[in-house]
Amino acid sequence: MLLEAKNLKKFYSNQAKNRASSVPPAVNGVSFTIDRGKTLGLVGESGSGKTTTGKLILRLIEPSEGKVFFKGQSILDLSKKAMIGKRKEMQIIFQDPYGSLNPRMTIGSILSEPFEIHQKMKKSERVKASIELLNKVGLSANVLNNYPHEFSGGQRQRICIARAIALKPDFIVCDEPVSALDVSIRGRIIDLLEELQEDFNISYLFIAHDLAAVKRISDNVAVMFRGKIVETAETNSFYNNPLHPYSQDLIAAAPVPDPNAKPNRARKIIDNANDQSSNGAGCDYAGRCSMAIKECKLKTPELREVETGHFVSCDLVG
Repeated sequence: MLLEAKNLKKFYSNQAKNRASSVPPAVNGVSFTIDRGKTLGLVGESGSGKTTTGKLILRLIEPSEGKVFFKGQSILDLSKKAMIGKRKEMQIIFQDPYGSLNPRMTIGSILSEPFEIHQKMKKSERVKASIELLNKVGLSANVLNNYPHEFSGGQRQRICIARAIALKPDFIVCDEPVSALDVSIRGRIIDLLEELQEDFNISYLFIAHDLAAVKRISDNVAVMFRGKIVETAETNSFYNNPLHPYSQDLIAAAPVPDPNAKPNRARKIIDNANDQSSNGAGCDYAGRCSMAIKECKLKTPELREVETGHFVSCDLVG
């Protein structure tokens, strides 16, 4: 096991009332593990807490509760100085490839910065290492003196990936790495991530809305809804037999590439009029669930194993 998250929670206070309890937690008791060289796909609708979870793991924001263990060490107990050193082993690829690159820095400066900060390389060494990175992600050394605005979205994302792998980290959070790209480019970026994973034995937390991309790259899948993981399983098990009603609705809503093909599941039209967070008792998805019964609004379901390696937070399953 490379990384373990235990009961992670993140509360944001309501500024108007100045009470942490006045708004639901962004992340509410999330736990999972990621093995070395493996990928966990984290899926869910916007606002479900996926990106916040990724940032909590890297301590880009501090959790309100919970633990994060990396290589058996609690990173939340590390000092700020010690955490800077740990950054070499834990990196992130942001969703927006343009917004995450400094528009006033050349590509050479962007890629050489990690070597300067963490490895104290000489300028000639940094240039050589930057060229090797560009070659690794399929770009030419001729772009070293160019600026981010001179590249396409796919090229910028390749540069972001090159920066993330510069120090050969063991773990990378991929926060929607293909969502801002054209469909024709997404497959190439996924190919690149898979190739780098094989070369460097990197572990990924792959955050995405694109269920096809998650299916392709992930070894395991976790589904988030309102800050909680409601289902987790091995990838083939999940896609062949999604058990939670929310997971089934997500897959049913995914677009089918062939317009003449019939979807695997009938898409459900749910009345969202009563779709409000339970803020305590009851299942958060009950207001949108076509299977919900009275008890669903009274008892909060626990994440439990209903099949070997397949965990679901729904009392109606199994």
